[in-house]
Amino acid sequence: MDQSGMKQQLKDMHQIVRLVDPELMSYLEARDSANFYFCFRWLLVRFKRELSYANTLR
Repeated sequence: MDQSGMKQQLKDMHQIVRLVDPELMSYLEARDSANFYFCFRWLLVRFKRELSYANTLR
């Protein structure tokens, strides 16, 4: 109910992007998008299993 799982996934996404692509992270931070809320639907689809895991990755 408190969306703690989703919040953790967004934090994890933030950490991964910071490590893998610091230039992208800088871009997102400069545009006030480092909260990764734009990924909310992607993660929600993954949690709800609306798609298979392979389709989610694709």
